[in-house]
Amino acid sequence: MSQGSSPAGICSDATGVGYKKCLEWQRSDLISRHQPIPDAKSADQRSFEARIAHEIATLLCDMQLDGAVMGVDVAIPSPHGLELQLHPLMAKRVLAVLQGKEAPESGRLGVPGLRPKWIGKTLVLRDSFSDACVHVTGLPRQARFWTEHQGKVSKDETRMRSDWASAVRGERVDSREWILSRLLRRPKLLRAIGGHYGQVNSYSHGWEDLILEWCCGPEPKDIVRQFDRSGLSFYPIEPLYEFSRWFPDGTPDEIRLADSQLIFRRYHRKKCPADPARSSRVRELLIEDYR
Repeated sequence: MSQGSSPAGICSDATGVGYKKCLEWQRSDLISRHQPIPDAKSADQRSFEARIAHEIATLLCDMQLDGAVMGVDVAIPSPHGLELQLHPLMAKRVLAVLQGKEAPESGRLGVPGLRPKWIGKTLVLRDSFSDACVHVTGLPRQARFWTEHQGKVSKDETRMRSDWASAVRGERVDSREWILSRLLRRPKLLRAIGGHYGQVNSYSHGWEDLILEWCCGPEPKDIVRQFDRSGLSFYPIEPLYEFSRWFPDGTPDEIRLADSQLIFRRYHRKKCPADPARSSRVRELLIEDYR
C-alpha cells in the first residue's frame, strides 16, 4: 500500500499534517480507510466549525493567497476539537473576519458568540453558546497582538445564532454542519481548487449554502473525487450512503452536494482570459492589502 492510498497518506494529503503523525493515528485506530480524517464528535463542535468555515469563505470571497481558500494552511483534527495553522500573510485578516472587524459596514458580526482567549502562544476561539472551541497555533508576530474579547453575548449575536439555525430545516441542518466542518478540516484539498491563480470566488446565499467557483483548474468531478476519497461525502449515520449530489443540466462544470449546500463550479472552460503576469500582479496587490 502506497503512502498516498493508505489512510495515513489520504489524511496527510487532505489536512497538511505530516505523514508520520497520520501514521500514528492510523496505528492507534483514530483514522481508517472509511474515515481517514477524524470528524468532530459533538454536534456543537461541528456547528461551531461550520460557522467558522462559512464566515471565512464568504468574507474572503476572491481575496485569498496561494490557494488558501479559508486562509488555513494546516488543520489538525481530532474527535474533540480542531487546531488550525493559518496562512501567515492572511492570519490577521482571518481573525478579523471571525470577529466581524473586517467589514463592519456590512453589519456582519463575525461568528456569533466567538470569543478569543490566549493560552500561552495559542489563541483559543471559544463558543459562548457551547463548550466548542478551535485552537489557532503558529500565528505570525503581527497577528499575536490580537486582543481578547470576553464580553457578554449580545442580542444581535443571539439573533444571528438563531438565524443560522433556522436558515435550513430538518436533516439539511445536520448535513450543512457535517459538510462545512469537514471542509474546514481538509485545507490541502481546497488548495487544488485555487492552485492555478491562487484565488477562488467563494460566496453564499445567506446561511443556506457555500459556493466555490474557479477557472482553469481541475474539473469539479476531479475535485469531488479527492474529497470523496477523504470521506467528505459519506453520510455519517449510515456509512454505506453518501450525501446527495446533483449535476445541473448534465454539465461537467458544476457539482452540488448535500442538497446544494456545497457547490463546486468551474467556469471559462475553453480559454481563460487571465494570464500569469496579471495573476502575479494581483497577488502583489493582495499582499500589499493584507499588510
